[in-house]
Amino acid sequence: NVLSTIILPVGASTNGVGNNFAELFASSLSGTVFVDLDDNGIQGPGEVGIPGVAITLTGTDDLGQSVLLTTSTAADGTYAFNDLRSGRYTITETQPADYVSGINTIGTQGGIAAPPPANILSSIVIPMGASTNGVGNNFAELLASSLSGTVFLDSDDNGVQGTGEPGIAGVVVTLTGVDGLGNPISRVTTTAADGTYRFDSLPSGAYTITETQPDDYLSGINAIGTQGGTAAPPTSDVLANIVLPAGVVTNGTGNNFGELLPGSLGGTVYWDVNHNGRLDSPDY
Repeated sequence: NVLSTIILPVGASTNGVGNNFAELFASSLSGTVFVDLDDNGIQGPGEVGIPGVAITLTGTDDLGQSVLLTTSTAADGTYAFNDLRSGRYTITETQPADYVSGINTIGTQGGIAAPPPANILSSIVIPMGASTNGVGNNFAELLASSLSGTVFLDSDDNGVQGTGEPGIAGVVVTLTGVDGLGNPISRVTTTAADGTYRFDSLPSGAYTITETQPDDYLSGINAIGTQGGTAAPPTSDVLANIVLPAGVVTNGTGNNFGELLPGSLGGTVYWDVNHNGRLDSPDY
């Protein structure tokens, strides 16, 4: 706030008036990033804030200048952008590790909250002429769960991977279902060199795991994992009715698909000329 190059000439009395500084009301935008145990988008008792989450404010102020500000949530999960001019803004959360995006909530100033998995609050307008202190610009996070298992050669066909029963690499495994908000989920992976697979960062919901039958094998016993559910009988390669409840971390293991090596039977139909039951000369 500077008025410069003011010259008071010699030999005359100068009474300069109107050297004014106009000030605007400063505004702010604030909110919280928290663990939403019941996945309802509201921070309730026992739903703690998440510290150290990066939050970015972008937009254009009333002077037409671009705005780019970054902060991190405090120990209680709160954040704030202070001393803001009027303008149009967007708040973006950087997804914290070990959590899954939940319900975003626009604050008291108004705007648009994007549905998960986007972590964006947009179309936030701070008008001229008044101080706007927008609160409740919140990002809810869900505890992330996982489902894993193994596709293996089940030599003794007992559904349990024992000694000398190697995993099968490169098998396609698909996860389908709906999360706790009814949003469809579909993911695909392939088994590693040891036959294992894993789906990480899963929200609460109901899921099905399906194996694509590998070539040169026959379907064996399917085993449901520690999280519970229903294992279909051989030939269907499906693990269904898998429920990951809200508010807890579930790491379901042992969702396995046993595979069998195919056998074969062969023989010859021939004319037993000498009627001795053996294929020999002069049989044909």
